[in-house]
Amino acid sequence: MISYELSDEGIVGDEVSREGKDGMVRIVQDTLYMDLGAALSLHQWLTTHIENFRKINPGVLEGVRKDEP
Repeated sequence: MISYELSDEGIVGDEVSREGKDGMVRIVQDTLYMDLGAALSLHQWLTTHIENFRKINPGVLEGVRKDEP
């Protein structure tokens, strides 16, 4: 992630900070089609794994509501 200064007029200024990992970043975008049963199953699976993540890493998602991804 790169952060830049922003003037009161909305003009982007100099780079303030840069955070990232060494190497390449690849962004993948796709479309997924599923029926209601598959969507509900995916929802349950994600909810379980997010809850486990929150237990193992308390505070990491601080400020993110429980019903938000």
